Amino acid sequence: PEKEALFKKLLVHPTIKEVRSAGLWLAVDLGDPAEVQRAIQHCIANGLITDWFLFNDRSLRIAPPLTILEEEIRFACEVILSGL
Repeated sequence: PEKEALFKKLLVHPTIKEVRSAGLWLAVDLGDPAEVQRAIQHCIANGLITDWFLFNDRSLRIAPPLTILEEEIRFACEVILSGL
């Protein structure tokens, strides 16, 4: 719960409509498929692998390993936010 809460605390941006989660499986709703694709390309170019949901192209998918460290969560959120 602490890692999930940290993601939700850090992922705050006017472009983000909602952050939904089931444990560390998170969906960052950006509301626009084109915005999701831009964010994904930015993340990949900056060392963060992510993609979208096949059933929901308006949301960025975050599915880290359960062993992710706090510093890695902070890095991931920083990269995502800088691409929005």
